Amino acid sequence: MKKKQQIKMDDEYVSFSHFATHVLGQQCQYASRYVRGKHGSANLGIGLRFKNLDTDSYHDIKIHKDDMKIFEERYRKHMKELLE
Repeated sequence: MKKKQQIKMDDEYVSFSHFATHVLGQQCQYASRYVRGKHGSANLGIGLRFKNLDTDSYHDIKIHKDDMKIFEERYRKHMKELLE
C-alpha cells in the first residue's frame, strides 16, 4: 500500500502543485483551473488565500495552509456533484 505523502509546511503558503498531486490526486494543470474558475470550471477559490495567481505558470501558485482543507472539501463536493 502506498503511503500518503505529507505536505511541507515551511511557510504559511504551500505549493498548490504539491497539494493538487498529493491531496486532490489531480495534476496541477487541471486542479489549478478551479482556483479561479478558468476554462469553464467552477470557481472554488472564492474567499481563499493564494499567491502568484498572476504568473504564467500554474506551478507557481501557492495556497494558504489554513485554506487547504476548505479547498479540498469544495473540490471533492464539486467532483461528486459532476458524477450525479
